[in-house]
Amino acid sequence: WFKIYKMPDGKPANQFAFDDKPKDREFAESIISGCHDSWKKLMSGETPSEDTSLSNSTLSNSHSMDAGAAQALVDQNPPLGEAMPLPDNVDKWHYVSLK
Repeated sequence: WFKIYKMPDGKPANQFAFDDKPKDREFAESIISGCHDSWKKLMSGETPSEDTSLSNSTLSNSHSMDAGAAQALVDQNPPLGEAMPLPDNVDKWHYVSLK
């Protein structure tokens, strides 16, 4: 499905890395571990955060805030507007034959 889902709109099949071959569990876990290590370095200050806000309400570190402060931050956003109607083509069905 990930390879062919755009084809009904006249687009080519998606191309994937690694010669279109799936990777194993160990590969996926190494990517997750690497991302987690990068996140830990960012949150500890080992990696500069530059313009990235590190504010959080769960880590109990120097960037943490209590639930009230977090809610106050959320409340600064404008209220949600009315839902917009979906265009007619949202529910359009496409069929693909790979024969």
